[in-house]
Amino acid sequence: VDQDPLMNGLVPSWSHDSAWLTYGRTDERNSQSAVWVYDVKGDKKTRVTDPMFSSYQPCFDRAGDWLYFASNRAISRPVY
Repeated sequence: VDQDPLMNGLVPSWSHDSAWLTYGRTDERNSQSAVWVYDVKGDKKTRVTDPMFSSYQPCFDRAGDWLYFASNRAISRPVY
């Protein structure tokens, strides 16, 4: 389905109906991880989080309505 550019292992999580697969993968441009979903039937992968912040360990809830993930979003000294 996909390959991490830094060769980190992908840890997939299936939706309840096995129609979707989600995983975290390193972005090619900045080495931060982002969450991706893969549509099994449509054979299409889509990034769903921005790699500005590291997002990882995605999983679907039991009903398949929500996608949860962990993220490191520390912002120090913001400029307004």
